Amino acid sequence: MEREHEKTFRRLLGQQDVQRALSSLQAGQLSDQYQQYLLALVDSNMLPDEEIARKLAEDATSEVEAINIALQMEKNTILFYQELQNLLGQEAGVLQTILDEERSHVYELNELKAYLQN
Repeated sequence: MEREHEKTFRRLLGQQDVQRALSSLQAGQLSDQYQQYLLALVDSNMLPDEEIARKLAEDATSEVEAINIALQMEKNTILFYQELQNLLGQEAGVLQTILDEERSHVYELNELKAYLQN
């Protein structure tokens, strides 16, 4: 799933409206604190790569724990894309598709978790 999102996001970054929005951001438009926050989101393991995600899942002691880990990753991804959407303003409509998919993953994981707990 996440590989498809990465491909979609990379494709979206190539679109002119997103490129225009990103290039229009001047360094002074963002507060230092907000810039640090965005960098922290990107640099932390908040958005782990596939290898780290797989290791976390393998280390889980139960199926429910693995689902909880996946839920947290999905929520982190939603937060990240919402921040991008806020940053890009009107030009960020292209991110809505990814956000909708991530939200559906949260729903599906919660359904699976409920099933396993019954």
